[in-house]
Amino acid sequence: MNISYSMNEGLRGFEAYINAATSKSKLETILNHAGKAIVNELKAKTPSHNTGITGKSWAYKVTGDELIVYNNAHEQEDIVMALAIHYGHGTGTGGVVYANPYITKAVERVMPRILKEIEGVLK
Repeated sequence: MNISYSMNEGLRGFEAYINAATSKSKLETILNHAGKAIVNELKAKTPSHNTGITGKSWAYKVTGDELIVYNNAHEQEDIVMALAIHYGHGTGTGGVVYANPYITKAVERVMPRILKEIEGVLK
């Protein structure tokens, strides 16, 4: 059995299959494990300029059958700094900070392990 994921679909691409094949507690365990693994990888891979606050601000929550990974650093600045680093942005002085797609790389690094765990539970 092969399970895949997409950065566009996230875990929703096989959510119905997981729900049908596992109990709620198993699904919650898998999602919590996935959340911890993804957050740890993002914390380790987020570029740090000065304070490291963006990297330290990764978190996750499991709501029902959904895993939500988020970063709420720099909320007061009306910008999601984690995404500005990932996609690139202009500076206030006319310069540019080029994209550094570290979020995609971090998730792609962790997902094969998570998918193996899910496949093991589903067997």
